[in-house]
Amino acid sequence: MKKRIVAILLCAVSFGVYAQQKGDMYIGSMVGFELTSSNVYYDGSKHNEYNPTTGFYVSPAFHYFVVNNLRVGLDFTFGVVNNHFERDISESSYIFDTKGSFGAVGPALAKYVRLSENLYYVPELALSYVHMKSSVEGEYIRRDYVSIEEYNLGTGKSITYRDKHSSGPQTLNGFQADLRFFQLEFRPVKRWGFAMSLLSLSFSRCYFKGKTEIYVNGENLRLSDVEETQISFSVVANPALGVHFYF
Repeated sequence: MKKRIVAILLCAVSFGVYAQQKGDMYIGSMVGFELTSSNVYYDGSKHNEYNPTTGFYVSPAFHYFVVNNLRVGLDFTFGVVNNHFERDISESSYIFDTKGSFGAVGPALAKYVRLSENLYYVPELALSYVHMKSSVEGEYIRRDYVSIEEYNLGTGKSITYRDKHSSGPQTLNGFQADLRFFQLEFRPVKRWGFAMSLLSLSFSRCYFKGKTEIYVNGENLRLSDVEETQISFSVVANPALGVHFYF
């Protein structure tokens, strides 16, 4: 009797082979954490930087299989991000911390490659429009700087010049391409799949705009506009888990 009950239970939960066939659709979402290190180009010139970014995001999606094992769809992403930024340009250094929120939307294309009965390797290419709002706190350090007062006195004495920056809100708009080359999906039953993503490559071209307040010794000296084009190449560690419902 016990053996019969066990056999019935095993049949009830036994895995079948569920292919992703033309005409299939799914809705689902990924939830993940992101850690990024980037090389950034500002208006065509590259600078030495330490630029790690961490974030948390939720990414709902709808996808359709145009042929067997090949899907296209639309992804939406919402999240928060923290960025610690250090830029060193010959005689100057910048140290900033950024906090913000972002949203992205765009198409994605993915190929399913079967590794075993129910496990698939799913490389994916995604394109998206990105909008981010943020605020910044930081410090600007200039070495070998000659102040106006010393220049007028003819001393020419060089000093280390430090000031504090704060700004907000700032906006960033642009386009991003992501190659999610380490992505797996486990589909144990017909209607449900469980996805995991670990690594991706990212390229983005964005337009940044904001206002910066500059303080020296606690005194507000200047409010300036900042506008620049940012191009970045990133290797992204983005461990994420997701659930897909097929219909």
